[in-house]
Amino acid sequence: MTTLPITATTQPELHDNGLRRLELGGWLLLLCLCNLGLLANRPTTQLMFDPAAVAAGQWWRLLSWPLVHVSRYHLLLDGSAFLLLLNGLREESFFRRCGYVLLSAAGSLVVPLLLVPELSRTGLCGLSGIAHGLAAVSALELIQSTEQDPAAGRLGWLLLAGLLFKTGWELGQGRVIFADWHLGSVGHPIVSTHAGGFLGGILGFLLRQLSGRRKTCRNAKQTLN
Repeated sequence: MTTLPITATTQPELHDNGLRRLELGGWLLLLCLCNLGLLANRPTTQLMFDPAAVAAGQWWRLLSWPLVHVSRYHLLLDGSAFLLLLNGLREESFFRRCGYVLLSAAGSLVVPLLLVPELSRTGLCGLSGIAHGLAAVSALELIQSTEQDPAAGRLGWLLLAGLLFKTGWELGQGRVIFADWHLGSVGHPIVSTHAGGFLGGILGFLLRQLSGRRKTCRNAKQTLN
């Protein structure tokens, strides 16, 4: 029997691929569990964001609301975009990827709370805001690679400009772009959640860069000493 040596560069790659699959599987499982009611065409309203319910002590809604969707079509649309964008991130750290998701979710909630008074009546759910945040991170990662890959850098700028135009247009018009193209129910879209997710993703990326630069400076000082 002939065996091939596993090179030093192959092991981390395989390890990372395994973690990525596990991470995506975990998110997929959470999505399925939070939307079991859709088997009977009933959204899991007990997990949606509802300011009055949160104030009454149902704090878990602050974490669960993005995972809930109003229809199977809504779940397929948002869920597939979220998983594809998460899998496409170049960030290698699981915890930093989670940080991008959490900051995008925070922005997706805070901006509507500031701009949409009727949120207390409509509630909030869905992953579309977080997907906009992850798309912003992907764009910035591509821009960051401009020196090594100019074409990727140009694609990043194009994606970032497209996201900026889309979220700005939606805020100005008060409706989702291509709203008439939907093939199923997506409920009553709160467009500011897209802008909030976009801003949250950018904030997460900037914090990541700041942390990386501080670590580089600290290592440089230790080397000099």
